[in-house]
Amino acid sequence: MRLRKDRKGITGVMDAMIFITIMMIVFAGMYAINTDHDDDIGLDASDISEQILSSKFSLCDITDSEDTVLVSAPDLFAASVISGDQLTIEYLTDLLDAASGLPGSYKMTLTYKDHTMTVGNGDGTPVSKCTKSTTVTYGDQLITVLELF
Repeated sequence: MRLRKDRKGITGVMDAMIFITIMMIVFAGMYAINTDHDDDIGLDASDISEQILSSKFSLCDITDSEDTVLVSAPDLFAASVISGDQLTIEYLTDLLDAASGLPGSYKMTLTYKDHTMTVGNGDGTPVSKCTKSTTVTYGDQLITVLELF
């Protein structure tokens, strides 16, 4: 058997390979241009404070009671500031750890009726800071200061 000297088949395959390679480069370039390169994907202190303070919690999730009533976050935090409830402090710590992305890289100070509670131990210069004053159901203002480090 004798090999054919016809090279048209190999040229067609090479042309197809070059075409596919060029198309891959073009589509990769188009994809890279159209993607959003959002450098600021983390939340700032204002966003985190707003999300936490606008939340409602079930008492059975935070305390030892079996009561399933929903309580607003400012009401729960104000009661915890007065009573020193450690379960609520631990729950708030878990929330802030998850929201900030770096456990302990924050400091949240809650003030209600001359009582103060601090959660977190961030130190240094804060990257983001937010102060909010929220009216509590049983009167007076809960003042929260959140600093992210």
